[in-house]
Amino acid sequence: MGENTLEAVLAISHRLSTGDVPKHVASKAKSVFFDVGGYFMVTYPMELASLLHLAPLALTLLTLIAMMKSSDSRESLARVTPVGVQAGLSVASFLCAVIIPAALGALRSAVSGNPMAWYSSPPLAYSIYLPMALAAAALPYAITHSTPRAAPPHPRALQSALLGYALIISIVAGVSVALGMGSGYLFAAWGVCALLAAGFVTLVQEPLVALLGSMALALPAQALSLPLSLSLLFHCVGKANMAGAAPVGQTLTQTLSGVMLQVLDAVSGALIGSFTWLNLGFVAPTLTYVYRRRLPAAMLALTLFFTVTAVLGSCAPQAYSPAMPKRVISQHLHHHDAEGNILASRWVVAAVDGVPIERALSDVNYTRLDPIENDWQTFYPLGAIFETVHMEGPPPQKPGRGPLTTVRVIKETTSGSLRRLQVEMKLPAAGWGVLNFTSAGLRDWSLTDSVAASAQPTHTQGNSRQHMVRFSCNQGYETWRYWLDVDASQPGVTLHVAISLLEETDAIKHFRSRLPSWTSEVAVTTYQSTWQL
Repeated sequence: MGENTLEAVLAISHRLSTGDVPKHVASKAKSVFFDVGGYFMVTYPMELASLLHLAPLALTLLTLIAMMKSSDSRESLARVTPVGVQAGLSVASFLCAVIIPAALGALRSAVSGNPMAWYSSPPLAYSIYLPMALAAAALPYAITHSTPRAAPPHPRALQSALLGYALIISIVAGVSVALGMGSGYLFAAWGVCALLAAGFVTLVQEPLVALLGSMALALPAQALSLPLSLSLLFHCVGKANMAGAAPVGQTLTQTLSGVMLQVLDAVSGALIGSFTWLNLGFVAPTLTYVYRRRLPAAMLALTLFFTVTAVLGSCAPQAYSPAMPKRVISQHLHHHDAEGNILASRWVVAAVDGVPIERALSDVNYTRLDPIENDWQTFYPLGAIFETVHMEGPPPQKPGRGPLTTVRVIKETTSGSLRRLQVEMKLPAAGWGVLNFTSAGLRDWSLTDSVAASAQPTHTQGNSRQHMVRFSCNQGYETWRYWLDVDASQPGVTLHVAISLLEETDAIKHFRSRLPSWTSEVAVTTYQSTWQL
């Protein structure tokens, strides 16, 4: 992802530097785009997608109609009925692959008391949920087709299974078109590959050849769906690991967060199950037909693997390691006044998962302080999910680039009912942060095209409105000049400045050395100040 972003930024920068900038044309037209193996992109408009993504459904229906017309009415019904049964089994396979891992995941979390977010280890999540998702996806086929004396499958039976799958996945592709979803290309690709496999199995008599041929024909669809599924799973399981921490002191929220962690276990199981079913495709029904005598043993082995992994994982005294660490964010937070006097210095430490941050602070001698307002303002909205500890911190080690943040009005003019303030702001170093203007009369400024009220007010001051601007600056651009237009009858403007710097100070190095080896810390120095303009 980072490599792609870097290439995109370099390409855009090159076009900007050469002046070859296309004119922006506002358009509501949607496009479908995806990459193939990371080698090239495929892009086409949504109008064409409506035809391409509906083609598998049309071809499947035409195939069924052709099967019915090739024989008399009684025999045609007998040929099509198994396809309907197999379509129902495909739906049941999907539901089992989603519901069973989700239910067992929530049950494991409730019984063990260790939710998945406690592990911070995606491979462990996959080892718990994936085997059960595979067994659950095969369950409907096992119930219907697994008998001790079952004869080798007939090619027509395999064809019915593949056509049943093609019908369901093609309907899903058609629904995605109706909803305007660009991801319908995945389902359309599986539908086309299933139709090709259905034609192939009627040409061979050997079940193993039919299986190998079907698996080969599934590869193009898997090449499209597998990379997307893996990246989405990494993303979703990572987000689940970050969720569940309740704000300090809110008992009700803490209770609800415990339930939410079990819900996240269920969500993780459902996601892994759905992506497993998608990437199995029509290989699942083909496998169950060819190896239906061995299916119960395979399902039992998968279930045992799930049980052992879930039990051992739930009983582990410490799930973190240097390779899979607990993620920690810490701020060396300082409040200072207009003269640069430090009013307060604190360590503000947060866990980026549902495990209390105290586990990572076991070797740190500290007294827990009451939280202060807007402690994570530069990280908004992540502060809403952080479980935070406040403790006394040392005064700041001033960066070598200059003093702390300073803000001053360098020029003031009045024109009619407006008072214009020319403001100069000097930041301590390169970093990112937030400007929060509190004013009842702010009308315009040079920071953005328009002045909008903050969606999430952070300071309360009478009937004044808040206007928030996020900013970042590189080295050499620490001095900012901008103007504000304020109603002369309501001239008061209060500016709250918060800036975070990625600097490796001695205080940060010392604090990091006291954390366990199984933590991975991101540390910043944050300066907050308030100014009356």
